[in-house]
Amino acid sequence: GGWSIVAYKGGSVSEFIDDEIQGAGAERYYAEYMMRAIDINNHYSANSSTVMIGFSIYAPTSPIGGGLNTAYKTNTSGSNSLSYNYNLGQNYPNPFNPSTKINYSIKSEGMVTLKVYDMLGNEIANIVDEKKEPGNYSVEFNGVNLPSGIYVYKLTAGNFISTKKLILLK
Repeated sequence: GGWSIVAYKGGSVSEFIDDEIQGAGAERYYAEYMMRAIDINNHYSANSSTVMIGFSIYAPTSPIGGGLNTAYKTNTSGSNSLSYNYNLGQNYPNPFNPSTKINYSIKSEGMVTLKVYDMLGNEIANIVDEKKEPGNYSVEFNGVNLPSGIYVYKLTAGNFISTKKLILLK
């Protein structure tokens, strides 16, 4: 059948109890699980191998071992390569003086621009203007020659456009 999300877990959770699934009697039922991780920048890992768990309601006379559960792993996942989403992070520190970091993520290869504008829409800086592979990137913006104020930075990658504000405070 299809896969559905059974849980989101934060932090370093080492245990999960799935109380959605149920069996009707001493028959054998199977549940199959796989996991993937997501970090704070919305990057997903590939799916893990699947783990299949056989279970039944406890029945001492059951032909399958008195309800003892067994688990075994079947490897169905593909490569371990990471997949990325397009994302533009908020710069930090913010407010900043004189420099700040901007993190961004690219989903697929292509031209990427990251530009800074003043509040009138004038381009102040062209931080990134090149072809990029999928992945996570971090760049520094230095506003040492600029006056204090609110500026806007804009990431353009393919059809993805994202804009955020940064504050230079001297």
